[in-house]
Amino acid sequence: MTHKKRILIIDDSQFCIKITSDILKRAGYQVLEATSGMKGIQIATKKAPDLIILDLIMPIIDGIETAKRLKQKAKVKEIPIIFLTTGDVKTFITDAYQSGGIDYIMKPVNKEELLVRVKTQLELRRKTLALKKSHEIIQQKNYELNQLIITDGLTQLYTRDYILKKIEEAIRRFKNNKEVFSLIMLDIDYFKNLNDQYGHCCGDFVLKKISDLLRDNLRKTDTIARWGGEEFLILLPAVNLKNAYHKTKMLLEHVREKEYTFDNHQISTTISFGIATYDSNISVDEIIKAADQKLYQAKNNGRNQICY
Repeated sequence: MTHKKRILIIDDSQFCIKITSDILKRAGYQVLEATSGMKGIQIATKKAPDLIILDLIMPIIDGIETAKRLKQKAKVKEIPIIFLTTGDVKTFITDAYQSGGIDYIMKPVNKEELLVRVKTQLELRRKTLALKKSHEIIQQKNYELNQLIITDGLTQLYTRDYILKKIEEAIRRFKNNKEVFSLIMLDIDYFKNLNDQYGHCCGDFVLKKISDLLRDNLRKTDTIARWGGEEFLILLPAVNLKNAYHKTKMLLEHVREKEYTFDNHQISTTISFGIATYDSNISVDEIIKAADQKLYQAKNNGRNQICY
């Protein structure tokens, strides 16, 4: 069933409304009517017409002011407005267009002219809305594609390349305003044994669970990436070494407490952590290497611990 286009006529003359309304109704349009600017604004906001035909000369609030107020309302600001006038076009045309009007019709209304102008503006609006919808779809598809590029397929954490860019941004902030940040490098202990004993599907299961745990216990402003295999890297913006340690200790305890069920097996694991804080002008590679060395130290000291 074809949707009838809805047109709102705002005119203080009931006689003029009837003439215009009768022409539009016979042409198959649904017509709404208002005899004042204020009433027209109310109806437009509530009914969201496809087009507004607005008398220029009205008491209290004239057509120019009515159009300006309509354009200030989010729900109706995109609705096209055709002005009706009996005066000299030159005296109002600039103000009419600046207030949001896109066309005008002289009174008394000519049937053929009215229908042609209405049809033209409705078709332009249809094309504009279709173009806007296409643009929104393209934006969404671009966003989804970008998310695929920067997201690890298994864990849904960020990729190595993405966190490297975020670390570069953090270094620039440090150079500009001395905002320190910390990195946490972590590794699932004895992950190879887990794969060997229960299979790679179990290993993937544990990687997902650990990823969820990290995501659930860190801030939205923190960046968590799968660095490679069973290794993860976390960027904590504006966090010094002391606070980074407290956050890491919390993660360590959460991991220790967790037990997962996979294929009727109860599985628990631990993690080793290395922390480095950026508080001097060193490179991206150097700060990552510092965190990695602390992780290596934690693993050499027996795993399931934090080194910083």
